[in-house]
Amino acid sequence: MTCEQICAIARDREAVTLAPGVADGLLRSHATTAGPPLRAEQVRAMTAVRLEQIAVGRSGLGPATAVALVELLNLDRLPTIGRFHSLGTGDVAPLARLALTLPPGALDAGDGLALMSSNALTIGRAALAVIDLDRLLAAATVVTWSPRWPPPGWKTLCCSVMSRRRWSTMAAFTRCT
Repeated sequence: MTCEQICAIARDREAVTLAPGVADGLLRSHATTAGPPLRAEQVRAMTAVRLEQIAVGRSGLGPATAVALVELLNLDRLPTIGRFHSLGTGDVAPLARLALTLPPGALDAGDGLALMSSNALTIGRAALAVIDLDRLLAAATVVTWSPRWPPPGWKTLCCSVMSRRRWSTMAAFTRCT
């Protein structure tokens, strides 16, 4: 944009239109992640959190974006996002990669920036961590409150608690598997 165009917009309140592909360029320039990919459940959690934020209505994004995100979740067509990404207060790079997977027409002009402006990945990963902690505490409660160790059926109980886990940090229960 030239100085003359900026002045014309400022003085005459001329309508501002983005050139085709400007929003796409913004998304592409910010969609830089590296390292091993995040687990699919983390990307799904990020998408679900961003969808919830859009549904509340204060994100500036329209219903077409929400519908497109629901379709991505239902079709399990989520992007591969590297573990190492943007620095700063938001999850810009992962959300930019998510925005690039949306079908054409899902984002209006200016929606790319609105979609990227969120901490959805951090919130989604925190929610998964809370669920993991809840399951870990349930397993620890079974172990510590048992009047007799090992209690009858301990393998079945441990395995049922641990089978719902997505990662195996509890080496003490390797006997269950």
